[in-house]
Parts: sequence; structure tokens; C-alpha cells
Amino acid sequence: MFSLLKKIFLIIILLIVILPITLIIGGIIWFRSGSQDNKPPLSETEESENIKEIKDKIITCLNIWKERDGYEEAKSSFNTAISSLNNPKLSAEKQLEALKELIDRWSTKLRGNWLRLYELHQEWITEIRKEQTQQEEKDKKNWFGEKRWLTDVEIDWAVNQLSLGEYYKTLPAHQFCYVKEVSETGDNSAFSNLLKEINDDSKELVFIPVNNPYFHWSLLVYETSTKTFCHYDTLKGANDSYVKPLVEKLSKQIGSENDYYFQTEYSIYQGNGHDCGVAVIAIIERIIEKYDSKYDINYDALEDVELGELDFTKERKKLREKHLTEQN
Repeated sequence: MFSLLKKIFLIIILLIVILPITLIIGGIIWFRSGSQDNKPPLSETEESENIKEIKDKIITCLNIWKERDGYEEAKSSFNTAISSLNNPKLSAEKQLEALKELIDRWSTKLRGNWLRLYELHQEWITEIRKEQTQQEEKDKKNWFGEKRWLTDVEIDWAVNQLSLGEYYKTLPAHQFCYVKEVSETGDNSAFSNLLKEINDDSKELVFIPVNNPYFHWSLLVYETSTKTFCHYDTLKGANDSYVKPLVEKLSKQIGSENDYYFQTEYSIYQGNGHDCGVAVIAIIERIIEKYDSKYDINYDALEDVELGELDFTKERKKLREKHLTEQN
């Protein structure tokens, strides 16, 4: 009898302790795999044969010129540029910057060779732009596809399809992320532009899509009348720590005296690793719909707006159909 009770007790302990831990670990693995499998496409793509050919011509020219008489002073710059062009870890943008620096610095010394180098530099830029255009057109055919992680271009397109009205404004989907990255370099011009866009008394609400790169989309909404930011995150606050430092900086500049300048809203949960971009679009549309009715329902502020339920599968299908109709 005692042995049976002991076994039952052990089973209960296993259910109480081990099962929840297993579920938590499984949830973390699911979330990470969902986020990783559906992360946004990288801006850097494998170099085409045309670009490789252009770079080879540039490197060949530099290797020949650096050994010529009279170029001793520029030899170090030549080697730096060659090293940059041969570095696969550097983006095309960084490699082009290194080449442009060489061209600008030694234009007098290079004389006739400078023109050839400049032509190759421009040829490289033209080829990159052509390939980007081709990739964008190819990518466009897949917009809003099943389980697709939406890009900033898709979100901007979808928002432009909404009837925002004169009292609402939506910022470009890349802007918040761009300001965070640029601010880390000490350049405050992007922050000043963002502050100006947000601090607009002619609007009641300013919608700010937030892209935490290769991880998650969420939505920040600024209410001008209350000088309050509300963060709508469909992964229970996964982007809060990414958003809050910049929001705090903006609030100080705006002069918000409200202790509750940063509110959070987690009532809607996406339940997967790919619907966060669709959620941003759907929540903007739902907020406008509800906020437009606030005077009839006696809402005091954005925090009183209840979003209700959203079916992201239907929302994605609706966006896909609208996009295909426009394409045809």
C-alpha cells in the first residue's frame, strides 16, 4: 500500500514539475524556429557574374597602377581599396565607399586612369541598381504569400491602400529602425526628422511601424492629445526593450509630463512566427475604425479603444487578393 502511494506521489510530482518545463522549452523552440524560418530577406545577395567581372577589372587596374612610377605615395590607399574589394564580409555599399574614397583622394595623381576608375565605379552602381530592380519585381509576385515575413515595402503599400483621413498619419515602415541604427553613429539628423513627424498637432494619431531586424514587427502609436505612446505587440512585448529607449528619448523632447507616456497592448496574439507584419496593417485599420467612433462611444483616449479579435489568415488573404488585383 505504501509503495503504491509512493508511486502515485512521484507521478503527481512529475506532472506538476516536469510537464510545465517541457511545455515552456517546447514553446521557446517553436517560437525561435518560427522567427528564424520566416525572417525577412537579407538586403545583401550573392554577387552576379556581371558585378564580379566589374570588380575584377577594378582590382586588375589597381594592381597594375600601384606598381607604376610616381604612384608610391598612393600605394597604401590602393592596397586598402583592393583589400576591401576582396573582403566577402563587406557589403557592396562599403566596398563602393572604399573605392570612392580612393577616387576622390587621388583624382589628381591618377590623371587619365582616374576617368577609367570612375567609369567602372559608375558601371558597378548601375549594375547593382538594375539587379535590385529585377529582384524587387520578382519578389513583388510573392507579396503577402502564405507564411511570408512581410517587408517594409509591403507594409507601406498596404497602409497606402487604407483610408487614413486627415487626422491620421503613418510613417514609413523603415523609419523607426533606421533612426535607431543611425543614432548609434552619433548622427542626430534622422532623430530630428522623426521627432518632427511625430510632434504634429494637426494629427490625432501617428502610426509608427517598428521593425526589429530579422526578429519581429510591432506597432507604435503616438496620440498627440495625450502625448502618449502605445505599443501594440502581438508577441506579448517581445519588442518592448527594442522600442522603449527611443520612445523615452522622443518623449523628453516632446515635453510629455505624463508619467504613463509608454503604454503597452498585448490583447491580440499572432500565434506563429510570420504574421507580425500582417498584424501591424490589421491593427492600424482596426484602430482607425474604432477611433473614428470615439466621439459616439465616448472614448477618452487611445487606451480605451478595444481592438476585438483579428483573423490574420483572412487579413493576409485579403491583402494578397488586393495586391494581385492591382498587378493584373
